[in-house]
Amino acid sequence: MHTGNSLNTPLLRTIVYVVFSGIILFAAVPRTAITFLFTNSTNGYLEDCHCPSTPYGGVVRRATYINTIRAQQRNTVLIDSGDIINPSSDTLKAETLFRSYVYMGYDAIALGDQEFTFGIDWFMEHTNNLPFICANVYRKTETGLHQLVQPYIIKKIGGMRIAFIGLIGTNVFAFFNPAIKPEIEQQLLIRNPEQTIRSLIQTLNTQADIIVAVTHQGMEADKQLAKNVSGIDLIIGGHDQTLTELPVKCKKTRIVQCGKNGEHIGKLNTTIINARMKKVFLTLIELRDSYMDDKQIRYWIEQYKSAYFNTVKKKKNEPVADNALLVHMFSDPACGYCTDLKNIYFKTLWPQQYGITFNLIYHDIHDPKTKPLLKQMCKAHNITIDTLDYPTIFFWGTVYSGEHAIDERLPDAIKSVAEKMNQ
Repeated sequence: MHTGNSLNTPLLRTIVYVVFSGIILFAAVPRTAITFLFTNSTNGYLEDCHCPSTPYGGVVRRATYINTIRAQQRNTVLIDSGDIINPSSDTLKAETLFRSYVYMGYDAIALGDQEFTFGIDWFMEHTNNLPFICANVYRKTETGLHQLVQPYIIKKIGGMRIAFIGLIGTNVFAFFNPAIKPEIEQQLLIRNPEQTIRSLIQTLNTQADIIVAVTHQGMEADKQLAKNVSGIDLIIGGHDQTLTELPVKCKKTRIVQCGKNGEHIGKLNTTIINARMKKVFLTLIELRDSYMDDKQIRYWIEQYKSAYFNTVKKKKNEPVADNALLVHMFSDPACGYCTDLKNIYFKTLWPQQYGITFNLIYHDIHDPKTKPLLKQMCKAHNITIDTLDYPTIFFWGTVYSGEHAIDERLPDAIKSVAEKMNQ
């Protein structure tokens, strides 16, 4: 009978060696946990629109959430894929948004078409302190083509070198403001995104462990990019305002986006093993009122509102055409959708389309003077104020409350009234 140490047999010694070697090798594999916070299509929403149907969103809440995650998770990176401002934003709101983005400390921001709402020169003058990236857009000058912004940024996060490459789609300006579009077409050259990033990946392979494309071209274009170009670990997309509840995977590339109007912020928790994203968990956070307003951004918003309403009061004294159709709009001044209605549809699009003008009277729902008037108008239409969604529009004896009602019913009503007036 054998009575000695059981580990002395050659077979057992071999097994023990292999097991312990495996443990050592497993423990030695480089693992890094990195959190990607990402946003897109803020569309001018400094704060939520206080609408019952969508009571969430806004940069002022986003900043609070970002600070919370950064305090909890050291290896956090913050990315935006463009359309920070709104096509009908005023310059003061745009400046307030850009100032807020500097304050939040974004690591990389893709160029969106809406960033050029006030022209190329205005954009360049007001974004010096922001890390915009785009590898495939060039400005035409007398001395040749020049990269409009830096093509990429390499950040070292948790020991990992991550390259963020900016790309913009070749057709994103198709429906752009006709007043600005000629300037864009004459001064900017947008090269093929796939060819651009394919060349850059070859250059950056020795400089970066992870490749992230921060794109502004839409989900379908992102899928094609992932299928046709190898070496992209992650695509943080934008432009078409897709809400990805799970990462979309094409070959070895994952694609994420987080919807519209700054309503959500995306959080992608990743574990990187041997310079590869092996574990990925996506959470989309609705920015509800449980997230307190950031005090600094709230202060800037109130400054903006004060200046904005001083401008509105001056405009109210401007003469109105005798045949202008009266419209009352009740909304929050931070509502980007409402700003579009005022500055694009009522001011330009519908007058051009139907040959009529509007006397649009705007009412801030936070102004104490607004509520008595709103109650009076609701009473005249046999409705109660607590049934309203915002924005609410009173036009031609009918109430249109909430985005859905306005989108579905108001254009037809305006067309019908215009036809009667033009008979």
